[in-house]
Amino acid sequence: MIAMLLSLGVGCTDSKSGCETNTDCPTGLCSPDGECVDVVADTATDLDTAEPEDTASETDIDSTVCQPNADGILSWNEYPSTLDLAVPFYHSVDSPIDLLGSTSANGREWDFSQTISGQSTVVVDTPAPSEFWFADTFSSSSYVTVLSRQNDLYGIFTLTEQGLWLDGVASFDSGWTETLLVYDPPAQILQFPFAKGDTWTTESVVTGTLNGVYSYHLETQSVTVDASGHLEAPLGRFPVLRVHTETTRQVGLLTYVSQSMSFVAECYGIVTTASSNIDETETEFEIAFELLRMAPQ
Repeated sequence: MIAMLLSLGVGCTDSKSGCETNTDCPTGLCSPDGECVDVVADTATDLDTAEPEDTASETDIDSTVCQPNADGILSWNEYPSTLDLAVPFYHSVDSPIDLLGSTSANGREWDFSQTISGQSTVVVDTPAPSEFWFADTFSSSSYVTVLSRQNDLYGIFTLTEQGLWLDGVASFDSGWTETLLVYDPPAQILQFPFAKGDTWTTESVVTGTLNGVYSYHLETQSVTVDASGHLEAPLGRFPVLRVHTETTRQVGLLTYVSQSMSFVAECYGIVTTASSNIDETETEFEIAFELLRMAPQ
């Protein structure tokens, strides 16, 4: 579930012209035939031939250009920091998934480009907390995005040059059965910079209401950047770092463990993210409770 919060991405334009390198194109992708890739409708096939290792795409509020260097280290200036994004993803539930992938000389290879029965297109956006019913509780947070479409939950986050933190969770609507949970301290989801082998852990006290009932529990987020390689998404092929998060919730005498896996590309952010069912102990789980894959516009 926590992986859903990481779905930040970059927008693309629909210009098409002659080019020699990726940096000549507004979309940041130059095809082998010397034309800028037009990222609209069904362009995933074109993008499969253009690995965005030298991608240029506008991500920062001041319109500076993000230029990946494929050095295996994802720094703050290589992560999409623009708020008010609107990026299309394919969303599916209870989907078989191969998180192990295959191996090559360049690391692991994952292929999540196929059409999945029952998938739908959703838009991942990042509006300000002031637009929501829980605005007073999270007035200092950076943005809100959907945490789980299956469970109708938002995640509220703070994004800085040091990292990304989960401040709280809230239901889509207020009322008798509302959910409004606050993390103390906020759970660190990402740290900047990060590379393969990095780990970090946050232990939080989570309080508030869950489905209208007072709730108190302890939650530990253990994050490991555990693999690197290349991933085929519906949008195209990306060099990625794989970020694994294990969430342990202690509710009274009961303990619940779940997993999430996110694949992060320089300048694009999360291109694929999967969350497990509750009580999943396998790191490379085989069924995704929810799966998001960055899609063409």
